[in-house]
Amino acid sequence: MSLYFELSPFDWIAPSELPGRFSAIEWLPFKSYYYAEPIAALSDLQKKVYSLIPLGFFTSALVSARAHGKSRLKPAVLCSVIAVGLELAQIGLQSRIPSTGDMIIFSFSAWAGIVLFDLINSLQHEPATSVPSSIE
Repeated sequence: MSLYFELSPFDWIAPSELPGRFSAIEWLPFKSYYYAEPIAALSDLQKKVYSLIPLGFFTSALVSARAHGKSRLKPAVLCSVIAVGLELAQIGLQSRIPSTGDMIIFSFSAWAGIVLFDLINSLQHEPATSVPSSIE
């Protein structure tokens, strides 16, 4: 889902325009939010956060199903690579500008999904407390 949101409207540039697009990258994190309307910026932030939390959750589930460690490093690195890939793909779009701020938002949102998975996983593995069968 976030792939669609980040790459739509799919208006790809010609390969000859690619070198000029590297100068359009927003290297200052959150630069676009500084000049945007507050409601529009919050809406964009909310969309990005909510679309990447499931990625972190499912990536953590996938990694924990294959490995028995409780390390968050592997899913976090994988989600960060996906975030960088999403932003790098925007270099080829006419209507999008890649941003380091978006990569930060994506990485922290995915981290929240990883933590959420760990929280739910730990709640499922807690021993049940015994309840007395009768009250005296």
